[in-house]
Amino acid sequence: GEWDQPMKENPDYKGPWSAPMIDNVLYKGEWAPRQIENPKHFEDKTPFANVGKISSVALEIWTMSDGLTLDNILISKEFETMDKAAETFDFEAKKEAKEKALKEAEEKAAKEAEIAAEKAEKAEAKKAANAEGFPGKVTGLMYKAVGKIPGKAGEVLTKPVDFMAEHVMALYAFLATTCISILYLILSPFIKDAKKTAAAKKKVGKAKKTDEVQEDDDDEEEEEEEEEKPKKRNGRSKK
Repeated sequence: GEWDQPMKENPDYKGPWSAPMIDNVLYKGEWAPRQIENPKHFEDKTPFANVGKISSVALEIWTMSDGLTLDNILISKEFETMDKAAETFDFEAKKEAKEKALKEAEEKAAKEAEIAAEKAEKAEAKKAANAEGFPGKVTGLMYKAVGKIPGKAGEVLTKPVDFMAEHVMALYAFLATTCISILYLILSPFIKDAKKTAAAKKKVGKAKKTDEVQEDDDDEEEEEEEEEKPKKRNGRSKK
């Protein structure tokens, strides 16, 4: 069996120790606050004489039970009045109505919890299915990148990654938009240069056309002047 330490009697043992007490010659009994005369003290013989009509009642109840409700509050000095009032109160009907309302609330909460659990289960299943292959690799890299962001910013950015992990089309749309944006940023300088070059060539072409037109006009004017000169000479010779 179990070993017990052997005990032997101690002849010097005097019982449990307690601090030694000595008489206090200055002790005057238990302390109490000093009482002084209050010249403004008075006793109201009719405390309810100046109280008006009671229109409401406030109750403060500390309880650990849910769904506690109170109604049918009656204040009276006569027991007969209270007994008659109690006869008119349909406590059983109110109790049944309360139990029915609580039961409906519990059933509704249970149904909502079941629907939420089904949605969460479907979302997890879809997320697990999408985790395979290319979408899973991309979202995995996104989770790693977002996990390195400290504070609330990382928590906020995790939500769109969760959405893309559940919806593959949203992920592909995000990737396509990102690729288009990157291509535009890369090609935009070249596009601007091409537009500037085309505009410059257009201006040069217009300038050449205007010069050729001016030269043709000058040649035509010179030919007309040469044709008019013999006519003027012939006119002078006839005179």
